[in-house]
Amino acid sequence: RESSSSNPYANCPTSIVHGAHVFSSSGFQGGGAALVELVAQGSRVTPRLVYTSKALKALYGGFVLVGGHVYGCSEGAWVCMDFATGAVAWKERSVGMGSVVYADDHLYLRGDSGAVALVEATPDQYREKGRFNQPDRSKRPARSYPVVTGGRLHLRDDDVLLCYDVSETKGTR
Repeated sequence: RESSSSNPYANCPTSIVHGAHVFSSSGFQGGGAALVELVAQGSRVTPRLVYTSKALKALYGGFVLVGGHVYGCSEGAWVCMDFATGAVAWKERSVGMGSVVYADDHLYLRGDSGAVALVEATPDQYREKGRFNQPDRSKRPARSYPVVTGGRLHLRDDDVLLCYDVSETKGTR
């Protein structure tokens, strides 16, 4: 069954599978998000549409599920919405259109312009802990996902790779 989260043009972000539910979103050609429950009946699985929403129209920067809430970028604003109901908890412009990754209880938001923000992963409200603008920017949008591993934040921009120590205690690794 087609929903507002799919279109014939492009469906870039990877869907989230959680239990018997699949969450998807696309921002192209109107776009939106949808949650589908996969209902098992004997040897058959039937999809049941739980909801559709225009609150999250993810183009390419993906979205993450943290503690029952989905965080992602929609038309240049960052959105936190309840996974089960689609209710929006908050919406914030922040770094503009971009990509997201979750690590160490925080969201790392990377805007197309190269701006990077560290945000608490909480539905209570948007809480930015810090921000910086990436040096050595190319002229193209910064669309590669940020990567956090081993206490390091990695950012790629064309032929530049930057690595930042984001461990809680500096010098212990």
